[in-house]
Amino acid sequence: MRRLGAYLLALALIGAALELFARGFRTTLIDASHRALFKAALLDRRLPVDVVFFGSSRTGEALRPMSFSDELAAGGARRMSAFNMSVQYTSLEILDALATRFAAAPGLRLAIVEVTKHQLTRAPVPWSDAPAGADFDARVGGWLVAHSALVAARKVLVLDSLARLFAILAVGGRFDGTEQFGTDYAAKIFGGAADVDRSAYAAVECAPVASEGGDPSLFAGELEIYTRIAGAFSARGVQVVFYVPPMQDTVTATEIDPNHRALRAALHARTGAPVLDFSTCQLPPAYFRDAIHLSHVGGSHFSRMLARALAKESVARAVQ
Repeated sequence: MRRLGAYLLALALIGAALELFARGFRTTLIDASHRALFKAALLDRRLPVDVVFFGSSRTGEALRPMSFSDELAAGGARRMSAFNMSVQYTSLEILDALATRFAAAPGLRLAIVEVTKHQLTRAPVPWSDAPAGADFDARVGGWLVAHSALVAARKVLVLDSLARLFAILAVGGRFDGTEQFGTDYAAKIFGGAADVDRSAYAAVECAPVASEGGDPSLFAGELEIYTRIAGAFSARGVQVVFYVPPMQDTVTATEIDPNHRALRAALHARTGAPVLDFSTCQLPPAYFRDAIHLSHVGGSHFSRMLARALAKESVARAVQ
């Protein structure tokens, strides 16, 4: 009985120590548990920044802060800092949550927001603390989450989350948000650069096209969310620009569907924000990693194309 009592006491002490640790680092532990919150934690460590790119993994490959900033500076603008707040397997609800969170970020002047089929995915934010349902198990789970930081942050014990936790605590300031794979993070940790020099670019140039036609009512709910996002930025003096990245197939791409084009036209009419539509942009096959994601050379070159397009729009004051 004495040994059992000592064992139980040891368990209680370990549990109490872990709970105290979790309470002290609750926000960081929870941030490491989700892709989107992890990106938010990385951005927190880079603030203040001038420009933030919001979108799905397509933006993660398409917009590279270094190339984007270099091109703006080459055009006569001051050197601007930028961060890529793209999230793999994202949703419009995640975009809304992140945009609202960083609308008042220190130094933010310009927000560039993706409008694509992949960003239009609808799903609840995955870091909600409230378990679904109203049965006994759900109520118990909800109580534990509310009263125990260790239970609330339990997802950090997954291997991927532990790697994110290390990145946040040890080297978070080295990342610019374009990292998609473990090799990308490793390269940044050891001083590598993912941007590709101008000498590797093909002799190609793209300009955005106007979006029009179709029935925007098919995306009424999505239009409301995007409008709310634009309002959150505008209310804090941040210029917002919506954009559509290029795809390898410019004939059957979803983004050239009339209804998607109508959504973007309605978004421009509703908010007054520019919509830079590159859905018909024809780029070399080597510029793509797959059908929808640009490669390092494609993203580096396209980032410069977008920077030049911005300089011609009504956002000039935000990039000067």
